[in-house]
Amino acid sequence: FINSTVTNSGGLKAEGIDFTTSYRQNLEDWGLAGNLNLRFAYTHNFKNYVIPLPGSDIDVGNGEIGGSPKDKATGQISYGMGPFTGIFRGSWIGPLILDDQFVNGFRDADGNLPDGITESDFRVGDEFVFDMQMRWAPGDNYEFYFGVDNLFDNEPPLIPTLLPGAKTGVETHP
Repeated sequence: FINSTVTNSGGLKAEGIDFTTSYRQNLEDWGLAGNLNLRFAYTHNFKNYVIPLPGSDIDVGNGEIGGSPKDKATGQISYGMGPFTGIFRGSWIGPLILDDQFVNGFRDADGNLPDGITESDFRVGDEFVFDMQMRWAPGDNYEFYFGVDNLFDNEPPLIPTLLPGAKTGVETHP
């Protein structure tokens, strides 16, 4: 499938903070072989919205499925010795909710949801995904690697195709 539409946008805005830190240690300084690398990156979005058409109201996408998570983080540990390197990476995406305009369509005139439906019915919980990779660089011009994304085979959250944020045919948001 090609799932794309033409957009005549009135603009968009994103504000947030990114924090990244890394540490590298030659383990020979400690009497061990190899190098250890640690890296951590965190993003927090304060605002994220689009103005669908010039002059129209903003459509908030911060924390929404199909928009952007309010919080996300990635941590990575790598160990290298000679031409070999092993990498273990963990990524976290904070909880998300369906599009606010979609959710508001269920509310009555007083802003209440129908009996038996709560805000949590429109939410997807946070998610951790772990990846692993092994690399071998036998020379300056070549590198071979083997990796496993989603090492523990986490199932993505079910977001049926007709809901906002879902992508046609995959029943989730990639």
